Amino acid sequence: MELHKWSSNCKELLANSEVSDGDVSLTIPDETKVLGLLWRPQKDSLAFSVSANVDTCESCKITKRYVLSTTARIFDPLGLISPVVTKAKLVMQELWRLKLDWNDSLPIQLESQWKRFVTFLSTINTLNIPRYIFLDYAL
Repeated sequence: MELHKWSSNCKELLANSEVSDGDVSLTIPDETKVLGLLWRPQKDSLAFSVSANVDTCESCKITKRYVLSTTARIFDPLGLISPVVTKAKLVMQELWRLKLDWNDSLPIQLESQWKRFVTFLSTINTLNIPRYIFLDYAL
């Protein structure tokens, strides 16, 4: 099996690799995508890249379609920000309870709640979560 497009934060491994293929970079990048998340090898941490369209939220008509579209942009395969995803899903659940059509505007209260959520959503991109969370020693 030939190894393609791999990455490591181990300098010794990178220095001793005998790879000539142009697909593989033998330098430690600032960040690389792993399972839909950003991995920062220098810090050995995971980060998120959520595009929430905060600027368009102010100018657009906020509908159930818009809420679902924004919620679907939050990719969290490890469940690290599941409370945030749950908050978005609760808003979506409330929209279903109100029996709004896909293109109906949100009620004022839900619209202001959603705008606060979308503004908060951009702060997720500043999170750095350590990849290795286990102790090196037993207590």
